[in-house]
Amino acid sequence: MERRLAAIVAADLVGYSKLTGEDEAGTLSALSRLTKDLIEP
Repeated sequence: MERRLAAIVAADLVGYSKLTGEDEAGTLSALSRLTKDLIEP
């Protein structure tokens, strides 16, 4: 059996609800970009 180590990342985004309320598409776009650049690699 092969075993692999996995890491779990939890992030708390300050003001996420406010940002989403003001600009949902922009907030989700920025979050996706940050996830791609910082977490996926």
